[in-house]
Amino acid sequence: MPRLLALVLLAVSLAFASPIMVLAQDASPAASPMAGPCDAPELPPGTPTPMEVGTPAAAMEATPAEEEQAVAEAPAGTPADPTAAGEAEAALQNLFNCINGGDYLAAGALMTDSFIQNFLEIGTVYDVPATFEGVQPIEVRSLANAQSYADDRVSVDAVISGLFSGPGALGSARWSFVEDDGVYTLDNYEDIPLPEGVLPGATVIDVQMVDFAFALSEYTVPANTPVILRTTNNSGSGSGHVNVVLTYEEGTTAQGLIEGEVSLEEASTGFFGALYLEPGMSGDLAFESLQPGTYFLVCDVETDDGTPHYQLGMVSQVMVE
Repeated sequence: MPRLLALVLLAVSLAFASPIMVLAQDASPAASPMAGPCDAPELPPGTPTPMEVGTPAAAMEATPAEEEQAVAEAPAGTPADPTAAGEAEAALQNLFNCINGGDYLAAGALMTDSFIQNFLEIGTVYDVPATFEGVQPIEVRSLANAQSYADDRVSVDAVISGLFSGPGALGSARWSFVEDDGVYTLDNYEDIPLPEGVLPGATVIDVQMVDFAFALSEYTVPANTPVILRTTNNSGSGSGHVNVVLTYEEGTTAQGLIEGEVSLEEASTGFFGALYLEPGMSGDLAFESLQPGTYFLVCDVETDDGTPHYQLGMVSQVMVE
């Protein structure tokens, strides 16, 4: 996914700037009770890619616009048998154990080169630790719908908190693995809608992303209750869009962000989640509870000439009261 690296860096940068996220980081991944055994192949000695060539920071500094990758239609799977389902779930839990234990190089060893280079958009496995630095401890809420595929991959759908999400956020995704000599490595990740019943009683806001605006089914929700931003990319130009949820100081307006009076990153007081979607795709940003305040929905994908979509008007607000 072309936008993942930018979202990772945005999340991490705001984590250190936001008092809310600083409090959430008091329990480090290494100290987390969720960090179980991490079993990963041993890697030969290696070093990260030099910054001027391809580290995450260098990727953010690069100026040429890259052409959006075409999204291939996902192959259809069939329900996995109990053995394959158990192996897929164990593979995902093992990956999470490595991340929760702070062993990001081991986590990288549990990813295919294709995933590292095409999804994370970094050069080698030795660049993975820099990408994952600052992530939140992962807590698995549910594992379900294990699938097997004709190309011998297996997948499992997981609802989790933590990783690159903000406080109170839940993520729902399909994690696909390939097996080689008994080792399962992550080969694909796809955001999917939250399963029914995970957040009973949640207020569901339908969010349509178009060029260049957010259209919401409602703009006010009650505080301290579950909220789901059910997001669809309806771009007419074939553009990918991202729904990034941020907070700012009281008095900040959408127009201020659009006109550049307020810095998107530097002025933010909190990062709560992000969801990148190619045209026609749908996914959920889900929150177990939101405190009263104004939450901004922002798209910072850039046009071919380098203009961020939010500067073209792609900013909206949700009032939680």
